[in-house]
Amino acid sequence: MTILREQAYLNTIALPTFRGMRVEDIRQSDIERFLTKCIERKELSGSTRNRILSMLSAFFNRAVRNNHMRENPCRGIPRVKEAMREPPYLDVAAQGKLVAAFDPPLRSAVALTLDTGLRLGELLRLDWRDVDLASRTVTVRVSKSKKPRRVPLTSRGMTALSEQKARRGDHAPTVPDPVFGELQRPKATGEPDLLPTVRNEWEAGRARAGYPTLRWHDMRHVFAVTAARAGVPLGDLRLMLGHSSLVMVLRYAGHAPANSQDLARDRMEAFLKGPPQVHEGVS
Repeated sequence: MTILREQAYLNTIALPTFRGMRVEDIRQSDIERFLTKCIERKELSGSTRNRILSMLSAFFNRAVRNNHMRENPCRGIPRVKEAMREPPYLDVAAQGKLVAAFDPPLRSAVALTLDTGLRLGELLRLDWRDVDLASRTVTVRVSKSKKPRRVPLTSRGMTALSEQKARRGDHAPTVPDPVFGELQRPKATGEPDLLPTVRNEWEAGRARAGYPTLRWHDMRHVFAVTAARAGVPLGDLRLMLGHSSLVMVLRYAGHAPANSQDLARDRMEAFLKGPPQVHEGVS
């Protein structure tokens, strides 16, 4: 969850639950009862429950630091084990079929997502100032991990951005200058979201391609599995996806190529030999 979504959840769901109670009177049992009711109503998955618990814990830690209460009521509440479902995957041909199911500019947005694994919010916040076609990279300045990152582009991503740049045409730079401004509108929280018409186009296009249940976020997993199958080391994949922990990319380890150890050996061999020596000819 992003900071804005966490704030919205805190203001609209969590805090009204404890309305009428003084902060110092909230106990661990109150927090546990709140989380249990949310899960029973199917409002929270296990992973979301853990994130909400962390958010509430941070809130109460601040209250403790400001001497509004003696101890954090979230302390001691265990996190639940999060189910790790098998990430979805489309082979290269299927990815091409999906991209071809759309017209620009949505086609470019789908192709770039498959090529970079950007989250939807990151894609919609992408500004032309963050695009460097010369170095074949895009810079994600606002991400879930709160840290900016640079993501490399393959020829597919370059083509998507080049086509979008051609659609944009030549005009004086503006601030901001979103790459996919025509696809989005702001939500109540201020975060960018796809226009309803674009959502409908996405749902119709994925159905035409033969993937009616594919979620937009699934394309991020498709990118990650594709990278793992291509032999991208998990450490590099973590940086490309913007995860703070290597644990988050372990789900893709099973998709590493069968000869990954041979590839690792070859890289070590090349490193040990050092850069190629240039020998000047004898005249």
